[in-house]
Amino acid sequence: MKIDESVETIKIVPDGVTEPAEVKIQQQDEGKLPTNIQKTCKWPSDVASSSNGRGVQAYEFLGQAIDVAKQAKDMGVGAAGKAIGLGMNYYRNKKEKEVKAQLEPKLRAEQRNIWVRLPEAQKRGLFEVEKQNKIREEEERRKKQAEEIKQRKIREEKMRKQAEEMKQRKIREEKMRKQAEEMKQKKIREEEMRKQAEEMKQKKIREEKMRKRAAEMKQKKIREEKMRKQAEEMKQKKIREEKMKKQAEEMKQKEEQRRKQAEEMEQRKIRLDKEKKKMMEKD
Repeated sequence: MKIDESVETIKIVPDGVTEPAEVKIQQQDEGKLPTNIQKTCKWPSDVASSSNGRGVQAYEFLGQAIDVAKQAKDMGVGAAGKAIGLGMNYYRNKKEKEVKAQLEPKLRAEQRNIWVRLPEAQKRGLFEVEKQNKIREEEERRKKQAEEIKQRKIREEKMRKQAEEMKQRKIREEKMRKQAEEMKQKKIREEEMRKQAEEMKQKKIREEKMRKRAAEMKQKKIREEKMRKQAEEMKQKKIREEKMKKQAEEMKQKEEQRRKQAEEMEQRKIRLDKEKKKMMEKD
């Protein structure tokens, strides 16, 4: 590295580069991403709006990018600070040499070191105020960086908590979905059991109805058998009555025959008596 003395501002000229490149340190505003990251990245809330999982992953990548950018920034600030320190030392030594060269005749004339009578500002160097300002700026920058890191950690913790809440919410939703599915399956099983119970009930009703029909058919057959027997008995009774009637008719006929025979016998006896009487009268 070389220091370009041709310009008043401090520039760092890398070896092998003819055109001096002025050192510019990119400052990060509070609550704003670095410029090179803003062009390619979005805020975690914008990324997480579409998908929480991809948002968390994008936020992790963004945090890593911010860390890399801050490391690059710190390296750039450190390099620039080192270059500024070298430039300040060189410029201070150069000015001191010029002042000493201007005061050399007086020193020789007075045979003593006039340097001790110089003002305190010249003793400390021309860039002491700038150095203190740089130190304060560095301290403020570090405080700001620490605050940004703190805020970033707070945001990351908040995002982590949100991601954990989303995870727990998904777990609860999955649990509720499983419970709902179990309730649905339980209702389906209960409905199937209810249908089976209803079918069993209807089956029992049909069986009871068929049993009653069978009992009725049995009773009907019993009644028919009874009626058949009664009809058979009536038939037998009629046959017996008819037989008795015939027997009575026969008895009547026999009685009539006996009566006729008795009458005939009586008539015959009368005729015989008459004939006997006539014969007795003839005698």
